[in-house]
Amino acid sequence: MTELLTFAIGATLGAVLYGAARLIRRRLRHTPRVLEEPNSHFTAKSIRDREIEARWKGIRLDRVHEINRDEVRRLIAKAERLGVDALAPRERTFLDHFAHLFGSSDGGAGHPPLGGAAAT
Repeated sequence: MTELLTFAIGATLGAVLYGAARLIRRRLRHTPRVLEEPNSHFTAKSIRDREIEARWKGIRLDRVHEINRDEVRRLIAKAERLGVDALAPRERTFLDHFAHLFGSSDGGAGHPPLGGAAAT
C-alpha cells in the first residue's frame, strides 16, 4: 500500500512539474520579439567614403586663407580622382580640420571658427 501511495504521489508531482515546465516554455516562446533594423550599426565603406568626400567638398573655400585654399583644392581633386584611401593620414587630417572649421552651413558639416574671423 505504501508503495502504491509513493507511486501516486510521484506521478502527481511529475505531472505538475511537467505542466509547469510547459507553461513556462510557452510563455517564453510567445514573448514579443524586438527587431532591429538590418545592419543598423554598419555602414558600408563606399558610403562612408562618399560621406567623407561630400563633407570635404562642403568646405567653404571663400573662408579659407588663399595659401591653404590651393592645398584644399588639390587634395579634394586627388580624392575625387584616386579615392579617399589615396590620401595620406596627414592629408585626411588636414581636410577634416578645414571641414570642421569651414564646412558648409547647409550640411551642418562644420562650425564657424572661434572669434568669428576667418582663420587659417
